[in-house]
Amino acid sequence: MNNDKILYEYNIVLALNTKYNSIIKDELIKVINLIIAMIEVTNHDVDFLCYLFFSETISEYGQIGKQEITTKKQLTDLISSLNIRELFTIINNFRKKIDCFMFELLINYKQNTETFIQNYPFLDEKYIKYIIKFIENMLDVDIIDLSLCYNEEFIEMPCEMHAKPFYRRVQDDDMSYPNWNYSNICSLWLPATYGDSNQLLIKESKQNKLYDIVAKSMKKKPNDVSCTEDMLRLFPFVEPLSSNEQHFLELKQSNTNNFLFTICNSEPNDANFTTQLRNKYKKLIVSYTSGHTVIMLMICKYFKDVNLFLITLGCIIWLVPYNHSINEIFLAAKEVNVFKDYTLKKTTYESVNEILRLSGLSELSQIPGVNGGSNLKKTKKRQMRSSKKEGNYKTLQKYLFKKNKKQKTKKNYL
Repeated sequence: MNNDKILYEYNIVLALNTKYNSIIKDELIKVINLIIAMIEVTNHDVDFLCYLFFSETISEYGQIGKQEITTKKQLTDLISSLNIRELFTIINNFRKKIDCFMFELLINYKQNTETFIQNYPFLDEKYIKYIIKFIENMLDVDIIDLSLCYNEEFIEMPCEMHAKPFYRRVQDDDMSYPNWNYSNICSLWLPATYGDSNQLLIKESKQNKLYDIVAKSMKKKPNDVSCTEDMLRLFPFVEPLSSNEQHFLELKQSNTNNFLFTICNSEPNDANFTTQLRNKYKKLIVSYTSGHTVIMLMICKYFKDVNLFLITLGCIIWLVPYNHSINEIFLAAKEVNVFKDYTLKKTTYESVNEILRLSGLSELSQIPGVNGGSNLKKTKKRQMRSSKKEGNYKTLQKYLFKKNKKQKTKKNYL
């Protein structure tokens, strides 16, 4: 691991969290409340919302397990109290459990647009039309034809008795492909894999030179069981683990080693062109273009008046440096036409300030930096001590100020 580059980006994450945490959280809470409003058009069951939002898995940080919630107010109060990791995780849990509901929304829009707009005034009609056209072009069908019932010879028949709409038959047949990386028909409401050219190349069944350029930029590292613990000691979460997260870990008789950190199980392949290009522009390499960021932005695009630049900044606080670098977040935002003009040729600091301007926020005032060498160890020791007291940022800030004053430079002071 290149600790100098990690610390440079970690300082940016610290600064963003310190300055804009509440603004980003408010935007995420708005998205979750829009999701709730969308579900409640047809289903007001609080238990169903809890099923969608909370999970018992702990492979990713941010999970808080099932909650004892009986009223809508309890749910909204809990959501308002969560940190950025937990809020993103709620949205991600929803994404994994709602496929056919969302696919049916697209069909409903095509069947009766006027009624749909009345029922869902907060959904973005332009984006819904784009997704429908994407599906229709991909499958060479009219999406309404997928909602009809057919016999075994694909002759249309009434949807009566036990006859299922065609998309439901295809969805149920998903179980016939247990050993395939198989995307079912309902998942096309969020065509993250098919809509991401980078992911398409990575998942190519037949290897070729283009595959080599992209997919071979990363390679698996030998398993190091202490890596996650070391990462969190040297670069602790800018928002400490919440009482909900800690309780869930204790309940599962587990610990933070259950978190899957990409930085701990993959590393750049130095023989690859893409790797060398990112090295040329002095970018931290953790993984590929961020699939999580692509997914979050594609979900948020369904709703009107969501600040997608704030969601992108939130992904930085959520994912950097454990599973992605900042440039991998920005490449994902560029992929889905959010940060359209992003380029590797600008420094990460310049690009962060650019997206802050696009978000309607003020820039970070000075460049976070690190000289590395022997002083890096001292910096990390101070980070570790600070995580148990007044927070990582203040201690690191004092250290960098003293260091720069001694060296008569201001480069490292945030």
